Amino acid sequence: MSDKSPSVNVPREVILQTAEATYKVAQNKPELLKFGINETYLTTFFADIEKAKSFKNDEALSNETKGATKEKNVQLELSYTWLQAAQFIYTGKFKKSDPQYKEFPEKISQYSKNEAEMIDLLPNIITLLNKYKTDLTDMQSDFIAEGELCLQNLNERDALQGAKMKEDTEYTAARHAAEYVVYYKVNKINEAGNLAYKKNPAVKKLFKSPWPKPRGGNGKEPPPPPAS
Repeated sequence: MSDKSPSVNVPREVILQTAEATYKVAQNKPELLKFGINETYLTTFFADIEKAKSFKNDEALSNETKGATKEKNVQLELSYTWLQAAQFIYTGKFKKSDPQYKEFPEKISQYSKNEAEMIDLLPNIITLLNKYKTDLTDMQSDFIAEGELCLQNLNERDALQGAKMKEDTEYTAARHAAEYVVYYKVNKINEAGNLAYKKNPAVKKLFKSPWPKPRGGNGKEPPPPPAS
């Protein structure tokens, strides 16, 4: 799986590998000093590379999110099972001609795959069961409590999944920003190398741009990253 920074459309692994190679090439090149590529710059550049490498890729994040989604789906299934039992108990007590019968939703299958709708429905079903508790003589004493627990667990897992997805979005944005800092500095080092070794083709070729040329557009380099 290749993660790409949306700013530059270059795979993550290519950015990191190229940056490490560029860092090595820039070592012991005194001609670069006049262009600001000094020891301090390279030390910071190395730290930037390590920071970018420390982020998890999209596949790792996706696997984590799948875990949160799976747990939420387990709770949704348990809630639907309880809802089916509630329908069986309730509709078994009243006749179709009874006004009470019509208070229970006729089609409940639509809730089996939609946690938002299930979360909206369950409080109404719990209220309905409590309303006719004395009529529902076949209903076990802890049945309503089971429904309340299903609702609580589903709410918690749904919230956790939502928080994880938001966290992943923010994390990915931070990762892309770190990768772009590295990408931008690779370009700066290569630009400096081309100027410093303008009359030395053998060394100058070491600073040739490693990136594929963009298709369409004006071909200009993206703007520098914001100062941190």
